[in-house]
Amino acid sequence: MIHPDVTGVVLAGGKSQRMGRNKALMEYQGEPLVLRAVQILRQVTGKVIISSDRHNYERFGLEVWPDELPDRTAMTGIYTCLKRSSEKWIMVLSCDMPLMDPRLFEILYINSSNYDVIVPVHDQEAVEPLCGMYHQRALKMLEELLKSHQYGLQQFILRSNHKLVTINQDMFWYHPKLFTNINTPEDFNKLP
Repeated sequence: MIHPDVTGVVLAGGKSQRMGRNKALMEYQGEPLVLRAVQILRQVTGKVIISSDRHNYERFGLEVWPDELPDRTAMTGIYTCLKRSSEKWIMVLSCDMPLMDPRLFEILYINSSNYDVIVPVHDQEAVEPLCGMYHQRALKMLEELLKSHQYGLQQFILRSNHKLVTINQDMFWYHPKLFTNINTPEDFNKLP
């Protein structure tokens, strides 16, 4: 189901230091990882943008929103996109999670009432802040943390009005590699 009241945000602003090249443009199953993330979010949101300081993504015909602050972190990207979005909610997906299922975002959306941050938890309480939902009410806390150079998304989530949604094998679409994160050439080579 498409939710027009949410902006989809693909986080693609990382430095890719461990990969040795821009991982967002690496091709998996015939398309760049960044476009794979776009396609996942397009199944649940009305609008999808790319959060990055790299302007070479504009060739894909999508808006690219550069970070408002100089520190290139995931938190800075989330902060910038929350400020710029015309919608009160953003759905965030990191470009390096190519095995994500859009149904996860449906579950997060269903659980979004009365919270400012909704993120999945899996495998013995592993919190995944880079595939979650963030409300503009969280902007003030994000700004305070960024001004004091605190970039830990986990800490921010736990201090915010948040909900952790357990994702596990009880969901028919779940698979053990759902939250696979690609950071190194070895990670990429292990993709199914």
